[in-house]
Amino acid sequence: MSGGLIFDGIHSSTFHVMVKSVKPLRAPVINRFITIPNRDGAYLEGANLDVLAFAIEIGIKADSPIHLHDLKRQIAYWLRPRKEAVPLIFDEDPVHMYYGVPDGAADLERLFRFGKGSFAILIPDSHSHGQENTQIINDPIGSIVNDIIVNHGTADSYPLFRATILEPITLLDIISPDAYIRLGEPVDLEKEVPFVKEERLLWHQCNNLTGWSTASFVDGGVVAGTMVSDSTKFQASGYGTGSAWHGPAIKTSVPNGPLVDFKVDALVGLQNGKGDLVGRVEVYLLDDANKAIAKMALKDTSSSISAVAGEMRIGDNTINHFLLSEYGDARESWNNFYGMLRISRIGKKWTAYIAKIDSKTGKHHTRRTVTFLDEDSIFNKQVSQIAVHVGQLGTRKAAAASIYDIKAFRINQPTDVQIPYIADAGDVIEIDHKEKEIRVNGESRNDIKEFGGSFFPFGVGETQLAVNPPSAATVEAIWRDKWV
Repeated sequence: MSGGLIFDGIHSSTFHVMVKSVKPLRAPVINRFITIPNRDGAYLEGANLDVLAFAIEIGIKADSPIHLHDLKRQIAYWLRPRKEAVPLIFDEDPVHMYYGVPDGAADLERLFRFGKGSFAILIPDSHSHGQENTQIINDPIGSIVNDIIVNHGTADSYPLFRATILEPITLLDIISPDAYIRLGEPVDLEKEVPFVKEERLLWHQCNNLTGWSTASFVDGGVVAGTMVSDSTKFQASGYGTGSAWHGPAIKTSVPNGPLVDFKVDALVGLQNGKGDLVGRVEVYLLDDANKAIAKMALKDTSSSISAVAGEMRIGDNTINHFLLSEYGDARESWNNFYGMLRISRIGKKWTAYIAKIDSKTGKHHTRRTVTFLDEDSIFNKQVSQIAVHVGQLGTRKAAAASIYDIKAFRINQPTDVQIPYIADAGDVIEIDHKEKEIRVNGESRNDIKEFGGSFFPFGVGETQLAVNPPSAATVEAIWRDKWV
């Protein structure tokens, strides 16, 4: 036996094993036929590649029986079931990477009994992939641009486009010779005008306390302690004392308010990694009389386990409706939360949104969206202020609660001749053709995709691209060459 492989980031040599692999040239072809009664043969409808399977034979070299048993446990974990395919690279072919899962029929019993055995790694997408390539295809501010993509592989590769927006836009096109994708819509200069649908009135990055003052109340407790900024977030330097909830709360006015139709975004954190940590972070929307119009909150009130619940309420403590009060898909879904709390109102429609954010990629995940129609217009007060609060429950150890960013928008309604902007300078739009998803600042926004556009691949060889409008954004293409 010779060679080795890296599976899920771990090299086979870690387990003192020798590897021999049987690698088919490609996955089996599955032809699809249509048969017609009373006619010979069949019509070929098309063909697909089946799952690609690699047969792996291994032998263990251990220093002692104890060492052998330890290696067996490590290998069993290495070949555990996966929820998704993970990278596989063979030493003899380091340029090509596969994404695979262990076959459930792995002969581990024979391996562990005799020190030799076999298993299979299945490749669901049937292809290999090259290293990630990044190329700037459009840049009006002076970078080196190359709008011709070369896919050196033998199969179509679906790219990701990342556009850093340089000016307010109503439209973004990316065009290939055979297809295009369009976000938003163009403006007819003779008949239409661009329009700011979401007018940002407040943006505070929680880097100082200028413009903030002590709030007058919090639900179920008292305002106590001190809120500070460490130049990146609001947090408590002390929670004060109290038998129930207690902690600092501060508020600020919304410039050019009050707001009838609005959206409020809060980027918050609640780190509750240990089961004995309890805490909460809350954002209140207030009227000009300091009465609550709505509240967004995360809290962990469990005495012995980590369990963050999200809470979205409209109204005050007396007259209210809970849009959301839950743990997510599981009790641990929102643990160690860093992400977005959002509440909005347009007319009688309220919408609540909670999402964790991947700190590396900026992608929103573990999301929940809930809507409610206030038919009787009970919850129609106007928003004038925003308050934030972090709390400790009695003398329990407090989970680290933080507020990183607050935004408030007035939502304007367009006329027939107004075309809304879809992004502003500084926004980042990702068009993920593989996942068929459009993200604006990490948030899924497939609603801005034009119906006629499509998520297209890079074919084998050269693909020339164009961006409209050319002045709109710096756009880079990210892809991997792909082989059958």
